[in-house]
Amino acid sequence: MDTQSLQNFGLRLIEERGADYFASILAAEAEGYPRVVFEGVRVPEVVACLKKKFSNMTVVLLTASPEKRRGRLIQRGSDPSLDRHPIEAYSGVYSALANVTIVNDGNLADFQKDVLSLVALE
Repeated sequence: MDTQSLQNFGLRLIEERGADYFASILAAEAEGYPRVVFEGVRVPEVVACLKKKFSNMTVVLLTASPEKRRGRLIQRGSDPSLDRHPIEAYSGVYSALANVTIVNDGNLADFQKDVLSLVALE
């Protein structure tokens, strides 16, 4: 199954059963692990539900300047018009949910350093 199909399936599941149901599935998968990373959770209601389920959860917002994001979209062969990407509609909500923000305007090594320093602080 490709990424787009998985995203569509997840969105359909959230529409049919709700954000709390979807968050419960993720929470069940995390049971027994001391530290878990949920990557790419794009529905703010799911993030809010996860924050309720995990009182010690840290939500990290990964962002980049519009110029960097446009350049990366062009490199991937994607539509560089940021206003056409659904995630842009939620940018303020994501900021409000996040405990930490990492601005990813540098190279991969810089990004890895930022993430590893965050993990080391906890």
